[in-house]
This record gives sequence, structure tokens and C-alpha cells, in this order.
Amino acid sequence: MTGSSESFQAERLLAEFDEVNAAMAAANTWMASLELRQHQLADLLDAATRPTPAPAPAQLVAAAPKVVHRGVLFRGDLRRMWNFIDILLFVLRGLGSAVPERRGAMAAAMSCRGTARCYVAEDRQRLFLGKPDGWIRRHSVELSEGWYADTNLSVERMQVLLPVAVRAAGWKWGDDVRVFWRPTPLN
Repeated sequence: MTGSSESFQAERLLAEFDEVNAAMAAANTWMASLELRQHQLADLLDAATRPTPAPAPAQLVAAAPKVVHRGVLFRGDLRRMWNFIDILLFVLRGLGSAVPERRGAMAAAMSCRGTARCYVAEDRQRLFLGKPDGWIRRHSVELSEGWYADTNLSVERMQVLLPVAVRAAGWKWGDDVRVFWRPTPLN
């Protein structure tokens, strides 16, 4: 091959590389919008298909235990949630707005529970070191201005991280914040 044909080949490869990167960025943006719409549709379907309870006699209503299928009791405010990640984000946002001066301590305490991840950070890139920007955007969300959270977590990991965050905020797990991962009768 001559120098000019090698240069032409390199230019073609570079152009194709740029096209692939642009297509991947567009696909990531499209996936993010589809995931958002999926959550919106799930909420709408939940509301549309929720059965209306038949009125019960007063004495039976008082005796029946109230069951929370999935949600959070946050300082006396009960919130039902559809997804597990919604539980994590609700608690982290609530703690961040209630005790903003403790955000750094909560992030540090949570990062001690991981091997190479920090779960909450002031810079989205620090959540996933070495991952492409599109991947990072797909698997993270802004908690509040300047704080980001990892959303690529299993339920088991969330069950470890939330008590740590609550304690680092100076609150009591089980009293100030109580999470219902599965159907649980309220006492």
C-alpha cells in the first residue's frame, strides 16, 4: 500500500468510528427516554388497574391490619412505591434535603460498602470510573443540584446501603426511616 491509500483507509475508519459513536449516543438517549416512559406507563397502569375496595363494616376496618406492599415510612409519612430503585432515590433525596450538611458523610459511608463504586457522588463520572458517558447517564440520576446517584443496583445492595445512609445522616433506621421491600402489615 502507498502512503495515500493508507491515509485514505485511516480516514474511512475514522469516519466510520465517528458514525458508530454518534449512533451509540443516539441509542443511549433513546433508551433513557424509553425507560422514563416505561416508568410513567407503569405508574399509570398501576393507578388504572388498582381495584376499588368494597366498603366494609366499621368494626372490620378497625381490626384489619394495613399492609404496605412496597414503600417507605419516612418520619411518619408513608409513601408507596412501584420500583425498588424509587425507594432508594426517595430516601436519599429526603435525607439530602432534610440534612444537606450530611450529604458528604452519607456518600462516604455508602462508598465504604462497595469495592470500587461510590454509589453517591458530586460528579456523575465518579460513580462509574472508566465507563463511557452514555452508560454513566443511563445508570445514574441527579438526586439534587450537584449530587448524583448510581441506579444500577440490586435490591440486596440497596438493602445494605440504605441503613448506612440513614445512620450517616444521624437518623435512626427503623424509626425515622422504615423501608418495606415486600408486603408487610403495619402495626
